[in-house]
Amino acid sequence: MTRREAERVAALMEDVARPGDELPPVGETDAVAAFDAWLRAAPPAGRLVFRALLRLPARGPLATLREPLVRLAAHCYYGDDEVMRRLGYDPDAVVARATAVRLAEGRP
Repeated sequence: MTRREAERVAALMEDVARPGDELPPVGETDAVAAFDAWLRAAPPAGRLVFRALLRLPARGPLATLREPLVRLAAHCYYGDDEVMRRLGYDPDAVVARATAVRLAEGRP
């Protein structure tokens, strides 16, 4: 992503997630990097579409076209490990429990 696109993504995430006292600001998460990784992994046509959606205004008649972008931005923000922990979900604990079950059952 370009610097400008990263700024737009961060602003979108702030608007969507509205982090406050309980949740960290977007800049303290890996959310923008996660969005960038997703964008880089997307097929070329998908990258073009999402980059175009970033340029659409957040308000007005075209705003509804941004819904996929809004959902992806929320997914990237709420997928940050620290955000998940603050919301009561500990991904490391889930992996540890699953590993213990697999070992107890004799599975790799």
